[in-house]
Amino acid sequence: MWFVRIRKERRAYYDAAEVVRRTARIESKLETCGGSGNGIYEKYKRLAHFFPPETEEKIIELGTIRNRVVHGNPKIENPRTVFKLCKELEKVIDRNTKPKKRLLFFKSFAVMTVLLAVAVGIWEIYRYG
Repeated sequence: MWFVRIRKERRAYYDAAEVVRRTARIESKLETCGGSGNGIYEKYKRLAHFFPPETEEKIIELGTIRNRVVHGNPKIENPRTVFKLCKELEKVIDRNTKPKKRLLFFKSFAVMTVLLAVAVGIWEIYRYG
């Protein structure tokens, strides 16, 4: 039945496109955290100290799957597992980049403290000056 074969091939291309889309999203998250390089692994390697050690294996696996899909056979053996892997990596990236948000909070706090000190100094000058 030729139409079943076509339906399976079409499903394989949809799954391949979804893997590429999710991988690109993960790469962009790594870029916003300061990762640079050509591929997902290079971007990760620059930020590896922020993540748990087992994340490296997952990144390598996802990069391998993505390259196989793009440059070779678009058929993925178990797409749900790959999508689950992408979700896990996105959660890990989101969870481990929060220290940067904390750092932004502390920088803002320091600026506000300096501004308060300046305001108190100006007030004292006008009060006694």
